[in-house]
Order: sequence, then structure tokens, then C-alpha cells
Amino acid sequence: MHQIPNDVGATPRGCPFAGRKVRVPLVTFAAPDHNIPIRNQLQPIKDPVSARQVETLRRNCKDFGG
Repeated sequence: MHQIPNDVGATPRGCPFAGRKVRVPLVTFAAPDHNIPIRNQLQPIKDPVSARQVETLRRNCKDFGG
């Protein structure tokens, strides 16, 4: 799953409106790699944009992950 690093674009949220589903949820994975800080990874994300992107990714995985 590729999520564009802003709130516009190719995110799974648009899939239901276009009649599309995640093709094989059991072999699809998501990684918030560019939004998680290198240090203090267990602390809340300080950057509000990054925090929102990670929360959106988590919600999308829950909603569309099967």
C-alpha cells in the first residue's frame, strides 16, 4: 500500500468511493517509516503532520486491512 505523504492523493480512503478494495489484505503491509523519529520512538510524535499521517495509516489499516 502506498500512502502519499499528505492528506491528498492515493490513499485507501478513496478506494470505497471508486468501488475498489485492497486486493489481498493478508499479504499487504504498511510501514510508517518516514514518520517515526529515529530517537525516542516510543514517545508521542512531536510533529503534528507526521502524527496525523501515522494515525491515518493506522486507521486505514484497521478499516481496510481485512
